[in-house]
Amino acid sequence: MIIHINDKELKRDNFTYDELEEIWITLYKPFERFKGILQNITGFQYPSGFALILKKSIIKNIYIGQEEESSIPLDTKNHNRFILINNYAGPEGGQWSWKGLTKSDIEQALNIRFDNKIIEKLGGFPSNMILYRPA
Repeated sequence: MIIHINDKELKRDNFTYDELEEIWITLYKPFERFKGILQNITGFQYPSGFALILKKSIIKNIYIGQEEESSIPLDTKNHNRFILINNYAGPEGGQWSWKGLTKSDIEQALNIRFDNKIIEKLGGFPSNMILYRPA
């Protein structure tokens, strides 16, 4: 598992394996919720998709992959506020990310709550984040 926070990879030099796992679980929480939304739309067990989120924490559009375990292209330079799931390898691997979002944006748009103790370990909430698990 690889975690990138604001374009920097979290290293084992700074965190124990258990701490990295705890961080992963905390940061993955909104993707579990979004995955459920995508599953309800597509019927896929491992859907891919992204949502554009407006400034008032409202989901503007949801785009979905057309196949199970697919990768969905997203030009991240042209979109500043999104959450993305690429389940291109099903349970074995994928990429989950968000860009330009606040803690409040994600909590309100997806009706979740982050563990503030874990967020404090990171030095604050990351506005750009990527979780990556190679297949």
